[in-house]
Amino acid sequence: MRRRKTIGYLIDFHISDLSEVGKPVRNSKRAVLNSFKKDLGAVQISNLDRTQIIKYGKKRAKQSAGPVTLSNHADRV
Repeated sequence: MRRRKTIGYLIDFHISDLSEVGKPVRNSKRAVLNSFKKDLGAVQISNLDRTQIIKYGKKRAKQSAGPVTLSNHADRV
């Protein structure tokens, strides 16, 4: 059986992959990825749905992240 992977696993894999090709993650992207990982890292990739993403966006908005910041989060992943 194939091992089920989490969003956290995918984020770590992405960071590792970028480093291997000589494009290490910069601070702003790392902050976004860490935020995603903190809030969604334990979610199985196959279980991620629109509701969880919207909930994450609303949580960030309550933390004073405005529309531009949230849009940047989407662009940096």
